[in-house]
Amino acid sequence: MPKLFGTDGVRGRAGFELTVELALRLGRAAGKAFRPEKVLLARDTRVSGPALSTAAGAGLAAEGCTVFDAGVLPSPAVSHLLPREKFQLGLVVSASHNPPEDNGLKFYNPEGYKLSVAEEEAVEAHLDSAMDADPGDFGEIRPWPEAQTLYLGLLRSLVPDLRLSGLQLVVDCAHGATAAVAPAVFEELGASVRFLSAETDGRRINATGAAAPGLLQETVRTTGADLGVGFDGDGDRAVFVDERGRIVEGDQLLAALAPHLLSWGEIRTPAVVFTVLANMGAELYLREQGFEVLRVPVGDRNVAWAMRELGADLGGEPSGHLIFRRYTVTGDGILTALLVLSYL
Repeated sequence: MPKLFGTDGVRGRAGFELTVELALRLGRAAGKAFRPEKVLLARDTRVSGPALSTAAGAGLAAEGCTVFDAGVLPSPAVSHLLPREKFQLGLVVSASHNPPEDNGLKFYNPEGYKLSVAEEEAVEAHLDSAMDADPGDFGEIRPWPEAQTLYLGLLRSLVPDLRLSGLQLVVDCAHGATAAVAPAVFEELGASVRFLSAETDGRRINATGAAAPGLLQETVRTTGADLGVGFDGDGDRAVFVDERGRIVEGDQLLAALAPHLLSWGEIRTPAVVFTVLANMGAELYLREQGFEVLRVPVGDRNVAWAMRELGADLGGEPSGHLIFRRYTVTGDGILTALLVLSYL
């Protein structure tokens, strides 16, 4: 088993457990392990992000990779763009829902999946390799702002007929990566939207949103909104709040939607993947509806790989990592919100 990688990449307190030196070594190790020609790099808004991102990118470039730096971008955008733009590796510098002082590195394979355990072990096997590099073999690091435009276009293309005129929404971006893109997505759909924590302020990342939904709940109640949705720091989670300010857990939402999605042809098989933390009531309800329910260890990476093996099109966690495999192989908070709104 990997020693540094956990359920969602390598994480730790920036500057302590996760240092610039370790980020450099991990970048080089991934470059040695996979020999990618093109790498897509992105980060969330944390203050430590630019330094760690630069170090990891330098490590990859030292191994001859051409690194396309997308800057601040939700992590699911990297997953989407990898196969579409023919990248061989993706790297996001983020600690997801963790507090601002933490950070992390998570890698994606060419299909957009987070690395398997075997792939993580391959990276760790190269951590202590010689650090010398041939100057003639260095790759480039290129700014790639086009990534944001491509991601926005992709989101629009996946729900082309969605219109939200007359709907009152509250959207909490948690001062994270979704703050860079979510306003543009929701404003053009015609809804009346109140945005919370929509500044890309890494010092306050996850102070609200999916990781701390209290402000979202209160705002929905006091403004009379129809629905609230909160994202986490890197944008792979979506937490929903109903018109009374009550949180709708991810497993409950999937259980309610699954029979309808099957009848509408949105999912191909009556199967759902949950983690061990899912509510037993959701599982029993789905089994009564004729669904197969598989439980896996915590982590959306485990959900995604199990969905692939089982052939399931729907899976997720109570925390808001929801995967609609017809559209994506990882949790995407903004896309999840758009799909749920279209289903409602």
